[in-house]
Amino acid sequence: MKSINFGCRVLLLLLPVLLFSSCDDEDCIRGRGDVETREFNLDAVSGLRVNGDARVFVRRGATQRIEVRAQPNVLDAINTSVSNGLWYLSFDRCLRSHKTMEVHMTVQELNSAEMIGSGRIELLDEFETNDFRAVLDGSGSLRINVSADRVNSRLTGSGNIELIGETDGQEISLTGSGNVKSFGLRSESAGVALSGSGNVEVHAANELAVTISGSGNVYYQGSPNINSTISGSGKVIKR
Repeated sequence: MKSINFGCRVLLLLLPVLLFSSCDDEDCIRGRGDVETREFNLDAVSGLRVNGDARVFVRRGATQRIEVRAQPNVLDAINTSVSNGLWYLSFDRCLRSHKTMEVHMTVQELNSAEMIGSGRIELLDEFETNDFRAVLDGSGSLRINVSADRVNSRLTGSGNIELIGETDGQEISLTGSGNVKSFGLRSESAGVALSGSGNVEVHAANELAVTISGSGNVYYQGSPNINSTISGSGKVIKR
């Protein structure tokens, strides 16, 4: 009898949580209908932050144009506000099952690309800017093509960032099991902070500063002066 009463008490405690979760899930968007293409007229976009699993392709051009391919009710829920040039591509409600969403953008300039989740952002053209910021939080991927004075990249999780182009200096921060591939980004100097099991590939012509805590490795190209601080089994290896 005691075990039955205990089980009833546990069920009563869990019931509100289960009911709340069920109601919350019912409020989420589930894609309906066939995929269609819709053009969005937004204020000038110079930065992009994506939350979810969308595939985003960005070109450079004189006239801004943004087209999104998705199911109709998903398109209806897209946030279209731009704040200080940053378009936060998100939704007014949580998004559940839906067909793959693709975003095709042409913008005049771009100085940041951020992905939160499992999606992908790819810059199909080279963007020129003073400072560029690339951020990936999750299992997604970024492919960045820039010519910039400074490039800052941050990866948290299991995703991958690839960088190509040229820069005077770059800073890379990696936490987790993901990888940053930056051999293609020619730089005069570079700084790398690596924590976890992921690996970093970086080019530095003159100066390379590395901090490693964990088992990840930093592979480098170029002939830089190296300043390294390592705790753990990670290594700095010339390629």
